[in-house]
Amino acid sequence: MEVMKRAFAEERRKLERAFQLEVGVLQGQKAELATLPTESQEMDRGLQEQLHRRGKLEWGHVQWLSPETARLQEALQMHRIKLEEISEECTLLKNELGRGRQELEASERMEAAQRKEMEVLMRDKEKACSEMQGLCTQGTTEDEMVGWHP
Repeated sequence: MEVMKRAFAEERRKLERAFQLEVGVLQGQKAELATLPTESQEMDRGLQEQLHRRGKLEWGHVQWLSPETARLQEALQMHRIKLEEISEECTLLKNELGRGRQELEASERMEAAQRKEMEVLMRDKEKACSEMQGLCTQGTTEDEMVGWHP
């Protein structure tokens, strides 16, 4: 019985030590868990602050970009209008160039026709002069024959 008592006492001490050890571990975990809400809150505050700063920074960028974007859109619109004006002017100049070419071609055709007509008139004149000279020569010969002197 004494041996059983000692075995029970020994078993009881082992269980008490194991219990004490487990209680110590649980108390350490409890302490760690107790700090978690504080750490979590600190982390949450840090993230909130970071988010707030980032939001301010982004808002500042938006505030800066909004007028800049509007200015760039206005400049783009002005360039588009100018491009359209230049395009229309280019079309008008192309049309005017086409008309000028047509007029030049018509003028060249008319000049060629007039040149041909001049050549024909020159040939006719030369022919007439030649005929006149022949008549004059023939008339002079006849006058000499007849004895006519002016």
